[in-house]
Amino acid sequence: MIHIIKYINLKNKDTFTHKGLFNIDETYQLRGVCMLLIIIHHIQLNLYSVYGIHFPYILNILFQSLGYLATGVFFLISGYGLYSSLSKNSPITTSYAFKHIKGILVPFLLVWFVDSIGVLFFGGRQIEVFSNLITLSFSYGGGSLWFLKSITIIYLIVFLLWWVVTNNRNRIIFISVTIVAWVIVSITAQLDSYWYNSVLCFPLGMLCAHSRVVKNRIDSFPFVILLFIFVSSYFLFIAVQSYNRLPLVQTIIYSIAIIVSSLSFSLMAVKVITIINFQSKILNYVGVNSIVFYLSHIWLASVGCLFINPFVYCLFVSLGTVAFVILIKAFRSMTKL
Repeated sequence: MIHIIKYINLKNKDTFTHKGLFNIDETYQLRGVCMLLIIIHHIQLNLYSVYGIHFPYILNILFQSLGYLATGVFFLISGYGLYSSLSKNSPITTSYAFKHIKGILVPFLLVWFVDSIGVLFFGGRQIEVFSNLITLSFSYGGGSLWFLKSITIIYLIVFLLWWVVTNNRNRIIFISVTIVAWVIVSITAQLDSYWYNSVLCFPLGMLCAHSRVVKNRIDSFPFVILLFIFVSSYFLFIAVQSYNRLPLVQTIIYSIAIIVSSLSFSLMAVKVITIINFQSKILNYVGVNSIVFYLSHIWLASVGCLFINPFVYCLFVSLGTVAFVILIKAFRSMTKL
C-alpha cells in the first residue's frame, strides 16, 4: 500500500530480503514510480474535466489507466509487506495491532474530517453532512481518495481475521475470499471500477509472501507471456467499454479484463524493478513519503482548479505538492510526531 510514513512497519529491512519477491529498497523505488504515475493521472483528469483539454485518444486512454495500474502495484506491495510483518511478529500483541491500525486510521480520519468540512461548506444540505459523518466520508469524496478508504477496510479485515483464524494458510484463504466477495458486490452494485479493479493484488501479494512455491513460479514465469496477458486484457477492457448491446456480458468481460490487466501489470512491475535494480534518490524520497504525496497532491489538485490557466494549474500542483511534503516533514521533525 501507500507507505504510511513511519506508522506502518515496512521500513524494517528484515521484512523484505533478496530471498523474497523484492527487497525494501526496491519497494521504495517502485512506490516512487507509481506515486508519480498517480499524480500524472489525477492532473490529466482535471485537465480534461475542468479545462477541456483533449489528448490524442490512445494517449488519453493511457493517462486514464495510470491510476488503477499504479494502485494495483501498491496493493501488491501492501499485501506482501503486511503478511511478512504479521508472520514475523506472530502471535500478534495488542500494542502491535494498535500501532499498525493507528497508522492507517490517522490519515483516514484526517480525510474524514476534511471531507466533513467540505460537505458542511459546499454540500449545503444537512442530510449530506449527517450522511458523511455516519458513513465516515464514504458517501462523499470517494473518487481520488478511494485508495486510502479501501486500504483502511482491508487492513481492518486482515487484523480481524488474523486474530480469529490461527493457520496462516487459512488466513490467506479467508482474506482472499472476503476480498473476492468485495469485488463481486462492487460489480453487482455497479460501483465505479476503481473500487474493485486492483484490490485483488493485495491477496496476491500475501500469497507471494506466504508460499515460496508461488514466489518461485512468478520468478520463473516468462516475462513475454506476462506482457502478452497484460496487453490482451488491457485492450480487451478498452474495446468492451464501447460495446453497449449486451450490458451484462459487457460488465462481466470488462470486469474480468481490467482485473487481469491490473494483476499482470503489478507482477510485471515487480519483475522489472528487480531486473533493472536502479537506484534513484528522488524515487526513494517519493516512495518513502508516498502517503504525504498522495494526500497533498489530491487536495492541491482540487484547489488548483481555481486557476484559469491550465499551465499554471500543472505547476501549482506539481511544485506545490513537493513544497507541501517538505513542509510537513519539517513540521513532523520539529514536533516529533
